[in-house]
Amino acid sequence: MIETPLRALRTGPAAAPEGFMVEHKGSQWIVLPRAFCEWLVTAPLAQRVCRYLRHRFLSDELVMQTLVANGPYRDRVATDLGRAIVWPGPRTLVADDWPMLTTGRYWFGRKFDLGVDAGVLHDLAARIGARPGPVP
Repeated sequence: MIETPLRALRTGPAAAPEGFMVEHKGSQWIVLPRAFCEWLVTAPLAQRVCRYLRHRFLSDELVMQTLVANGPYRDRVATDLGRAIVWPGPRTLVADDWPMLTTGRYWFGRKFDLGVDAGVLHDLAARIGARPGPVP
């Protein structure tokens, strides 16, 4: 993969990894228990995953997810992350998403845009007792 300021170019076909699956992608911001971190520094799998992803595009969004999904802690991943995100995208959340936003157990929403739908942000502010600003 060659990255320029304008685009990324694949220089050849990506060979499938051996001995693990790369199927999850996500944020670099994660919370890991100490036991996982201790496993990580000595696990041969971690070395193989890092070698495979070293020159891949967006590997920072793949490495931890791949290690968790293929490691001994895969059954301990939280299923409710408290984030309202609509994929593919992330798509901008709007008033039509109000039922999802108010019935789920969400702490965070990604993503909102005042220029697309300020009303949904106004309604959310009112719901939590915040003083909403003017709706443009």
